[in-house]
Amino acid sequence: MLTINGNGNITRAPELRNTNSGKAVTTVSVACQQRKTDDGPAYVDLILWEAC
Repeated sequence: MLTINGNGNITRAPELRNTNSGKAVTTVSVACQQRKTDDGPAYVDLILWEAC
């Protein structure tokens, strides 16, 4: 299992869907402030899969 801790702002509504086998998959986009630059936020797209 991979655990990632961080903070940011969700930039759009999470999209929940199911695969053909019934597994839940959620897609979400997060904006995170970059520490060392003034380039603005970094946008990260996350795909979250059902763990069990």
